[in-house]
Amino acid sequence: MNVFRLAFLSAAFLCSACGLPQASVTPTLLALSVDGEFGASDSGATVTSDFDSLGLDEDETTLYPRVDFSWAGMHLSASSLQGSFSGEGTLDGTITIDGTTIAAGTDVDSDFEFGAYSGVFTWDIIPIGMAELGLGIGVTLVDLDIDFEDTAGTDSITTDESFPVPLLAARLGFDGAPVEVNASVGFIDVDVDEGDLSLLDLDVNGAVHLLGGRERLAADLVLGYRMFDVEAEYEDEDSAVMANFEISGPYIGVRISF
Repeated sequence: MNVFRLAFLSAAFLCSACGLPQASVTPTLLALSVDGEFGASDSGATVTSDFDSLGLDEDETTLYPRVDFSWAGMHLSASSLQGSFSGEGTLDGTITIDGTTIAAGTDVDSDFEFGAYSGVFTWDIIPIGMAELGLGIGVTLVDLDIDFEDTAGTDSITTDESFPVPLLAARLGFDGAPVEVNASVGFIDVDVDEGDLSLLDLDVNGAVHLLGGRERLAADLVLGYRMFDVEAEYEDEDSAVMANFEISGPYIGVRISF
């Protein structure tokens, strides 16, 4: 992903001024669940359908990778969060996109694919002993692909949108060897495609040292929780679309530092 390439290039550029940064790679397995609502209309009020009604209520286990660089009180991280959910359900409200309409009460095959590719930079403004608080900025590319097809196979509707979203970010860390705790949050409310998007991204994790040194050539067990909440209203063709959802779940993995 481009965000990982950006993270590596940024860290390499800053190495000459700040010395070699500490780097870590954290592959984890994330147990995702999704909750939300979706609706689209080309006239009047938009009536949304609940994800449970649409059959999008099954949990999924997915790979959640993250790369981090730290140097001179600065932190750069890049992560990729992806989910894919499908099922059979019934529309609570009529959906219309690009001239195609599926009426409320219709049984449909539902597919929801989501991606969030994030890069975040923070700078520690309050290092106090074993704790540190950092503030910064970031960017997240939100990628949505939502499909509905009536079970008779006569009509299908698709909306496929990508939003590059700037973020305000904060990071809180505590290192009380051999246990480390980190929390990061990104948030924003911006205008996109003749609508608006509100985003809240939360990642909380704890790490226990397993092998190697304290900072480099080390392995740590990581347990965490990731939550990504989006409220999006945008135009697709002549339709007003509402896609509000929360993807969240616990994860476990190993952090390799070098």
